[in-house]
Amino acid sequence: MSHGKYTSKLGRKLVAIIKERDTGLKVYYDHGDYSDPNYSTLVCEPGLFLNDSRLAIADIILVEEATGKVKVVCQVEEGKKHATKISGHMITFLISERIHTIHGDYDLTEDTILLIALSSIKQAELVKERVKNLLKPEFRSRIEKIQILGNNEIKNLIDDLEKEFLKYID
Repeated sequence: MSHGKYTSKLGRKLVAIIKERDTGLKVYYDHGDYSDPNYSTLVCEPGLFLNDSRLAIADIILVEEATGKVKVVCQVEEGKKHATKISGHMITFLISERIHTIHGDYDLTEDTILLIALSSIKQAELVKERVKNLLKPEFRSRIEKIQILGNNEIKNLIDDLEKEFLKYID
């Protein structure tokens, strides 16, 4: 499968699960079919000090429909990316205030869970180590909200990621 195909497949599966369970949640995902109502580019906006700046792109978000708050933001790396780039994405998510989609803007809060899924156990371990070293004290309270998954087999990584999402859907 080409870039983003597993992410898109997981996004569609999460949409079906949420519809079936009537949870009051909404899933948006990148790498999908542009005609799909749950497809969107998911752009982080760090309004904290960079007004109207748009930096990292997320892959999947889980939103509470009633509040417009992002419950989970997820970055999936299906290919091999350098740990520094992944760490940069992570920091961007942490300093951002909202996710901009074609459907509207959704707020990131102190309670938003950040899932990073890497198709390399080695890269996942490097990113976990960098989390400890990169974060300034004002962001350290968010460390417990960061979950980094790694698996050398992409299909197994997506299965692991689905299990993590289900924790926040139920």
